[in-house]
Amino acid sequence: MSESQQEIVYRRLGQLGMMLLAGWVVLGLAVAISTILTFGRLRILEDKSNAAAANSQRQLDALAARIAGLETAGVTGRPASPAMTTPTTQAAQIAAAPRGPTATAPEAASRPEEPSHVSPVDGMLDAAKDRPAGIAGWFYDLAVSATPDDDNPMLMIIHGPKTAAEALKNLAAADPAEAEKAKVSAEKQADAAQLFLQTGNVEQAYRWSAAVTRNSPKTGRAWLIAGLASMNLKQLPQAVAELSKAAELLPNRPEPLKALAETHVAGGDLAKAIETYRKAVATVPKDTVIAARLADLLVLARKPDEAMAQLRQIIQADPKRSPERAKLARLLIEADKARDALAVLDDTPANAPYDLRIDLARGQALMAANEPKEAEAALDKAVDGSPLSAEGWYLLGLARLKQRNSPAAVAAFERSMAIDSAAPATWEYLGVALANDGKLDEAIAKLQEAVRLKVVSPKLHYTLAVLYLWKKQPDSALPALKAAVQLDPAFLDRARAEPSFTNQPPDSPLGKYLKEGK
Repeated sequence: MSESQQEIVYRRLGQLGMMLLAGWVVLGLAVAISTILTFGRLRILEDKSNAAAANSQRQLDALAARIAGLETAGVTGRPASPAMTTPTTQAAQIAAAPRGPTATAPEAASRPEEPSHVSPVDGMLDAAKDRPAGIAGWFYDLAVSATPDDDNPMLMIIHGPKTAAEALKNLAAADPAEAEKAKVSAEKQADAAQLFLQTGNVEQAYRWSAAVTRNSPKTGRAWLIAGLASMNLKQLPQAVAELSKAAELLPNRPEPLKALAETHVAGGDLAKAIETYRKAVATVPKDTVIAARLADLLVLARKPDEAMAQLRQIIQADPKRSPERAKLARLLIEADKARDALAVLDDTPANAPYDLRIDLARGQALMAANEPKEAEAALDKAVDGSPLSAEGWYLLGLARLKQRNSPAAVAAFERSMAIDSAAPATWEYLGVALANDGKLDEAIAKLQEAVRLKVVSPKLHYTLAVLYLWKKQPDSALPALKAAVQLDPAFLDRARAEPSFTNQPPDSPLGKYLKEGK
C-alpha cells in the first residue's frame, strides 16, 4: 500500500471516530434532557396532587361543618332530594305542592354532633340510618351532592330506580316519638310524612302527620298529608274531617279543597264534590285544571248545561284549550246542536297545539249534522295523522257504515279492535257491518267471541239475538235476549217493539218470554 493510500485510510478512520464520539455525546445529552423533563413533570404532578388533596380535604371539612351546622339549626327550610320525591299518586302530587304562608315552622333544638372520627360522606350515609325521616333525607341528599360521581355502592343505590325504597329501608322503623324527643320542628316532621306519602308508605305517612297534628295542631300541611293518607287508606269520614281542617288552616291554597272534593267523589257524594270544587275555583280562578275537573263532575252529575257553561268560561280565558273545546263540542252534539258544535270547533285558533280530540269531535259533529261524506274525509285525515287512535278508526267505521259502505266499515272497525279489543261498541258495530255485508255467520261468530271474552254490553247481546233471528234460530236468540235484559231491563221493551221479535209465535218460548218477561 502506498503512502498516499495509507493517509486516506487513516483520515477516514479518524472521521469515523469523530462521528461515533459525536453520536455518543448527542445521545447522552438527549438522555439527560429527558430525565430532567421527566422529573420536572413528576414534581408538577405531585404538586397538583397535593393541591387537589388539600382542596378535597377543605371541601370535606366544609361539608362536615355544614352537617354540624344543619343539625344545630334543626335542618330546616330545604326540600327533600329530587331523587327521593317522585310522586306515585295524585295524593302525593297534592302533598308535594309548594307550602303556603300559613304553615307554621317552630324553631328546632340542636342535636348531638357526629363523632369526629367519622368521614363526612360516610358519616352522612350512616347518619341517615339513625335519624328521623325528615332529617335522614337531608343526609342522603348531601351525600349525593358531595360526591355525584362516586362509585360508593350506597350512592349508586340512591341514584338508581330503587332510591326511595332503599333510603326508607333504614327509616321504616323510625318513630315520630324520636323526632319529638329530639325537638325536631313540626315542619321537618311534616317533611318526613310527605316523604313517606310520596314513596307509597301510607301508614308511616299517617303516623308522622298525625303526630304533628296532635302536637302542633295549626300546621296545615300536616293536616293535608294526614287527610291524603286517610283517603288512601279508605278512611273516608276521617279524611273528610282532616282535609276540612287543612282547608281551614290553608285558606289560600287549592290543594286541600281538591283533595277534599276527590274524597267526596270517592264516597259517591257528587253534590258535595261539586260544591267543594266551586270553592277551589274561586280560590284560584285561573287554574284551568281545577275548572276542567269541575266540568267533568258536572257531566257525571247529569248537569250538561252547567258543564257547558263551565267549559265556555275555560275557553274564553284560554282559547287554545283544545281538550275543553272538544268536550264542549261533544256535549253540544249530545244536545242535538251539531251546528253549534261545529262552530265551536271551527273557532279553534290556528296556533293552538294540535289535538286529535278536535278532529274526532269534528267527525262526530259532521255525522250528527247528516254529512257522513264530509265526516269520513275529516276522520280519514285524523287517522292518517294518528294511526293508533282506536276511537278514530271506530268513528271512521261509523261514518262509512252510515254511507252503506259495509266492507270499508268492517276494515275500519277491525283496525280499531286491533288497537283496543275491549271496546263493546266496536264489537257491536263490527257485527252489524258484517251482517250488512251479507256475512251473517261471520257476524255471529264475532259477537260470540265477544261474549266469550266477557265483553259487558247489553246491546251486544241484543244484536246477537237479532242476528240469530235473521238466521231463523229463535232458540239461540232467547238466551242472548235474556242476557241483554239482565244487563239492562229496557231491552225487553225494545224487543217487544222490534218486528224480528214480534213476528215470533206467541206460544213459542221466545214469544212467551216477550209476553211474560220470564
